Amino acid sequence: MIFNLFYPAVLGTFFVSLLPSLFESFRRGIDLSASFDWKLLTALLIVAHFVVDYVFTEEVRLYKAGMFTLDLLVIILLYIAYSSVHLNDGGEFQVKSIALSMSGVYFSFLAWEYLERKEIGKQPAMTAYEAFFAVWFLIVGFLWQGPVVLGLSLLAATALMIIICGNVLRDYHARLHGPSGVDS
Repeated sequence: MIFNLFYPAVLGTFFVSLLPSLFESFRRGIDLSASFDWKLLTALLIVAHFVVDYVFTEEVRLYKAGMFTLDLLVIILLYIAYSSVHLNDGGEFQVKSIALSMSGVYFSFLAWEYLERKEIGKQPAMTAYEAFFAVWFLIVGFLWQGPVVLGLSLLAATALMIIICGNVLRDYHARLHGPSGVDS
């Protein structure tokens, strides 16, 4: 249900809601000094987080019952972060809400990784990355609530997420398929 319903439904909703703002931004030209474009960048990076999380979660073969609750929590937190951007409704860009939601996402990632340790193995780089951004987004949420800091933090977190999750999945699939490339 999480892969066939919740992730695609929420991700599709995010993507469709991005389209008018994305087209408008390209039409007039992107200006990162404008608050609207920081909103757009933030929304895009939240969607990128969502996509990478979806792919990573779906690729892991062993899915325990407790994982559903964690994945649902991540979806809810990403929804809160995304809706706090107020991309299309003209509302105030809520840096604190976005940062604290992202902190919750990273704390959830830590719990998810711990519960999947038997399946994916011990991942010190992933653990360090998740712990750092869980704490970093808390700091941004409570002490350093600037849209530029938030946007750059999301950019760094997303880039590292792609690299680290890619490496973990590469190792995971190599263990599953063995040296011959056939399922072991």
